[in-house]
Amino acid sequence: MDVPTEEPTGTPAPEETPLTHHTAHGFAWMLGQTAVTKVTGFLGQVVIARFLGLSDFGVIGIAFAVASFPAILRDAGLQSILVQRQRHLNRWIHAVFWLSLALGTLTAVIICGISPLVAHFFQDRRLVPLLCIIGFGAIINALGTAPMALVQIRLMFRFQAIMALMTALLTTALSILMAWRGCGAYSVVAPIVFVNGVRTVSLWIATHYPIRWKLYLRRWRFVFSDSGTILLFQLLYMAIANGDYLILGARYPHDKDVVGGFYFAYNLSWQALTLLTVNMAGVLFPALSRLAADPPRQTQAYLRSARVLALIGVPACFLQTALAGPGMHLLFKGVWDPTIPIVQVLSLAMAIRVVGMTYFNFASSQGRFKLQLVTNSITCVAFLLIVSLAAWHGRGLAVATAEAIFFAVTDPLWLWVALRTNVNNALAEVARIFVPPVAAAAVAVGIAFAAASRLPSGKMGDVLQMCLICGLSAAIYVPLIRLIAREPWQELMDLARRLIKRPRLAEPA
Repeated sequence: MDVPTEEPTGTPAPEETPLTHHTAHGFAWMLGQTAVTKVTGFLGQVVIARFLGLSDFGVIGIAFAVASFPAILRDAGLQSILVQRQRHLNRWIHAVFWLSLALGTLTAVIICGISPLVAHFFQDRRLVPLLCIIGFGAIINALGTAPMALVQIRLMFRFQAIMALMTALLTTALSILMAWRGCGAYSVVAPIVFVNGVRTVSLWIATHYPIRWKLYLRRWRFVFSDSGTILLFQLLYMAIANGDYLILGARYPHDKDVVGGFYFAYNLSWQALTLLTVNMAGVLFPALSRLAADPPRQTQAYLRSARVLALIGVPACFLQTALAGPGMHLLFKGVWDPTIPIVQVLSLAMAIRVVGMTYFNFASSQGRFKLQLVTNSITCVAFLLIVSLAAWHGRGLAVATAEAIFFAVTDPLWLWVALRTNVNNALAEVARIFVPPVAAAAVAVGIAFAAASRLPSGKMGDVLQMCLICGLSAAIYVPLIRLIAREPWQELMDLARRLIKRPRLAEPA
């Protein structure tokens, strides 16, 4: 039996600076990049929304939701496996590259093959070419799996930040150009595939990945020993992430405006979450994986990161809720007003998700994939049932409300489950993460929102409302959170001081 021996042939070089500094500076790079990217992307979405209608966003949402399930095969958790096995990198990376390419090709065939059936079910022929474009993109993305793992293993946070910024800017520019030229739903889908090709080429150039033409077929099954569990986990995650679009699309097949409005509102409410959590995930997972041999230190590192993240993320989501009304009135001039309540409800849900979602990074860094499989199985079944009931008795707002209540319960619950084997009082730790920022943000933003609502409406009134909400919320939140969460606040200030003193991140070779 050809069982690969675990030789530390790919052991990363020792860091010249402590891991916490790499993590802090990495998060700073990623956060700065995403701040610029999100502002650009948001402005791009505003421009695109002037050329596209609710129906266009509806078919886009359905296309991405359907393609997300076969697309799980494209990576099958291979990038995470390489990061976990980084001490034996040379043993696995070439086998993973060819396996990823094979799975990416299979994904493209499946997506293109099912496109006519999907178009018939949702009664929209536009889905056939859209799905074929997305399917071709699966092959392009598969070519970048191994190089992207190398970028994470080497803690090349600055490169990740610059690459993500440039690809986002290019995607936004191409989308606006195509929307202006009347390309409809293709304006969102085609630029993503093209720019992902540019991204893949950049990864190969940056990592100098040496391709080997040997397939290492016998090693594939040893990769699948972990990948099978990750694959099931991702399938469940995709059902949770896209089930609402598909259920609304199936419930209202003749009214794409319903799913289009929900898709548009969800993307807006997602802004604060992606600004913080997605970047924290890209930094937190590889950093925590390096502490896998020291579980107590790993757990404490996660708890500190989660508490600091909550201090920033929770008020950002509450603020997003309060700004949704005047902001959308100002930007869209009433065209998208029906989606405002959906944005507000989903933004409140994101206040819990912004930290709750990091549970997956913590569990993955410990290799607890079976725990993730169990928790996601329960979450998936309950989520789809609740969303189906909401969609049957209501439309987009009913589904958004059901989701907000659901995640407010399940995210803290699963975080408690993950922590209870590592800390003495897991419930108290979960409360320390969520309660102070949620209470402070609710008081601060609530008072600011109530004060702003007394101002007159209109263009100038909307601007004044937004300014008052931001200024008054900050003036109340900062002293209040310093009072009730002194230790996390001090950690946040220490982190800020370290970033100011050491603005550049030395990337290890």
